[in-house]
Amino acid sequence: MADCTALYDRAALIALPSELRRRYAAHVAAILPVDCNGLLISLDYPPEEMQGPPFPVPESEVRELLGPFWQIESLVHADVLGENWRFAERGLSALQESVYRLHKR
Repeated sequence: MADCTALYDRAALIALPSELRRRYAAHVAAILPVDCNGLLISLDYPPEEMQGPPFPVPESEVRELLGPFWQIESLVHADVLGENWRFAERGLSALQESVYRLHKR
């Protein structure tokens, strides 16, 4: 993977339960080269309102998991519940989508 220059994570991190996310983050960091760039899209919602997947991964957890390996720039945080009626039907009262730019250290 040394020749990989970019990472796009739309649904991997949020698909994993919390006990697997740390292993995933460390594995991805181990196989991707320094200066690799990435785009991460994450979801956050009140965890007591729905059983994942997708699982909520708030910004604080993104920074905790990826911060040791990646420079993280928050690009967008948007309330997207109104655009995702399936989540409202599952009982969510809030749904935030966040986009981060990553740069591997």
